[in-house]
Amino acid sequence: MKLGYIHFDRSEQKKYMAVINRLSLGGAIDELGVGRIRDHYSDAMFPGVSSLHQHAKYFVLLPLLYKKAITYKYNRLQDVRPQIVRLEKDLTEVLYNNSKTKTGITGSEFIGKKDYVRYDPTYIYATGLSKFGILLCDSLEEMIYAASKKFHDRPVKLHATDDEDGDSTDLYNDYQFCITPTDLGYNWEKDSSLELKKGEAEFLIKHITGSKVCQGSLLVHIINNRIDLNDTQTFESFIEKYAAELPKGLAITTTNAMYFAKLVDGLFLRYNYLFSGKTDEKKLEEFNNWVESEFNRYMAEMYASVRDLKINDNASIPFCLQAIQAIRNSDEDYSHLDDLIIRRERLIKRTRSKIGSDAYEYRPEFPIHNYTIQFRWETVRTLIGEIYKGLENG
Repeated sequence: MKLGYIHFDRSEQKKYMAVINRLSLGGAIDELGVGRIRDHYSDAMFPGVSSLHQHAKYFVLLPLLYKKAITYKYNRLQDVRPQIVRLEKDLTEVLYNNSKTKTGITGSEFIGKKDYVRYDPTYIYATGLSKFGILLCDSLEEMIYAASKKFHDRPVKLHATDDEDGDSTDLYNDYQFCITPTDLGYNWEKDSSLELKKGEAEFLIKHITGSKVCQGSLLVHIINNRIDLNDTQTFESFIEKYAAELPKGLAITTTNAMYFAKLVDGLFLRYNYLFSGKTDEKKLEEFNNWVESEFNRYMAEMYASVRDLKINDNASIPFCLQAIQAIRNSDEDYSHLDDLIIRRERLIKRTRSKIGSDAYEYRPEFPIHNYTIQFRWETVRTLIGEIYKGLENG
């Protein structure tokens, strides 16, 4: 839906801005600035995984695409990026035509159009490729540019070398910047689909579990033990089922993450009550129930989940600890907690603060942060599920 702007009188402009602001309330909203703690736990448990990831196959195909990019000539470094995008657009159409499922194919809505997505596959998957030890350089475009120059300066065709595990390092002389699986058994430029082949799944398992960055993570533990995630729809359900089987350090990290998520649930219940101008009695009741059923039961665990964190953040940890103390000492008078929440939002959002602002209309059917933090769990389930399924394919 497109919204055009026309000149309103002051009262109509105010209504117009309220509509715009309501439309922007969806998605990942961090009004209280707890995202760094959330991301700390997410990165510790699932390094290399992003909530933007849709399919594991991209970790196989993108390195092949980058190798293909080397075969083109470039007059300037700035020419590399457009060529990568052109190759991505071609790959998008191939995946769309050959895959059983059409969802999660980045840029598929732009097939046949001049434009392309703002966040292309390279933007989305590059960090994961690097953390999994598949992409071996920091400056991808510069490396492709340099390798292309070397590639075209040599009249003799360069051959890939296979390591003992069957991965192609494909040096293109001295430029070893990404690793691809060998012996795909199909033409990836024409016949690729989202379904992983067995060799591709094994390739990903090898690199994820062998990555130094991923060692000791929940991601590696799940893969190494082939834990089936089909019956654990939420992160909390997984912890409740498997926490006792986890190594001690990993068990502490994962359970702390769960208790932090519970804390955030309560803080946003109170936030929404304040955003409503203290008129949403349902949110007040939910907050009081949370205090009785969750906070009073797990207060010590919630406190521990943030107390000893070592992250580059000077504000979110003190805020969470002060909020816990305010609830503990409240005796059902939460004015101090309310002040903390209001000040925190103003610090994070400044002029875009919602509590007490006429520019934002509280909608009880669309409360802020009306979900429990999942630490990228749904993405992890998707990626691991595709890898497991790939192991069954020939």
